[in-house]
Amino acid sequence: VHQVGRDNGPGSCRIIQTRGQPTKGVAPQCILLHESPLPAPAPLRLKSMQAPWHIGYGDPPSSEPPAYSDTLDIGTWKTIKWMSYAPNCLVTRIAQEHNADDALLLAADGRVLDGPNFAVGFVTGGCLRLVDAGKNRMLPSCTQMLVAHAAKVAGLPVVEASIHIDEARQAVAGFAMSATRHVLPISSIDGHDLQLQNSFLCDLQAAYWRVVEEEIRAQDPMAGAQQMMAMGMF
Repeated sequence: VHQVGRDNGPGSCRIIQTRGQPTKGVAPQCILLHESPLPAPAPLRLKSMQAPWHIGYGDPPSSEPPAYSDTLDIGTWKTIKWMSYAPNCLVTRIAQEHNADDALLLAADGRVLDGPNFAVGFVTGGCLRLVDAGKNRMLPSCTQMLVAHAAKVAGLPVVEASIHIDEARQAVAGFAMSATRHVLPISSIDGHDLQLQNSFLCDLQAAYWRVVEEEIRAQDPMAGAQQMMAMGMF
């Protein structure tokens, strides 16, 4: 991955690992695809809709969620996210047909899960609230882990728990989190407007980029400045 970055410059790297087919003499492969930086995305307008393909859709929150660092045997997984993108692509299309940018996925009882390919968080009750992936039986988001760490380093109040769609609609602000969106403001949920310049959200974005820059510089001092310039942070 480091070499791909050095050869191609700032951007993102998509890693595709195939399992091969040993019985047919096809060896496993690891493919690295470099993507140049995209223009900064606009704040998201989300439409909520139920996600029955999620394993946590009809189950109550887990009382004993596994820690992020736990190694779980495939036969005893307690938290999983459906890895087929067909339903995810469909709900994005449906959301866009209803004048939104993307979908906000819900459990049967109205708990917020995530987006089709991003995690979500909210500013409500005087703190940052992130959806607890383990309790909601989902695959943890790497970007959310980084966001939670950045918030704690910056001294921002942050909790990971469950949040109902009614609470999300009444939140002061909201944000999507992913490797390509980073910390992206949510402008509305089901037509309910959220603040884009909320102080908590702005402080979180600044804290996130400080941690990202520190991690990049730790790997390659010169790459840190190049990456931040490419993302428009300088």
